Amino acid sequence: MKSKAKTFLIDILLDIVGGCFIAIGVYNFAVASGFPVAGISGIAIVFYYFWKIPIGTMTTILNIPIILICYKLLGKQFF
Repeated sequence: MKSKAKTFLIDILLDIVGGCFIAIGVYNFAVASGFPVAGISGIAIVFYYFWKIPIGTMTTILNIPIILICYKLLGKQFF
């Protein structure tokens, strides 16, 4: 049981680190150079340009409904 919890925590930590790298890349590369980005990050950048809502905040807000829908459709085990 302890090994399973440790594996879970390592997975969460790696997800957080990966998310930080994506955020750094989107903000420092795509936004700074005007490079178009698709998906949730692209929508968040549009909100940033029009209403000055931080990209990370908007990305999180836009991902919440997606997370809830995936949880409902795919179930707790897959989630």
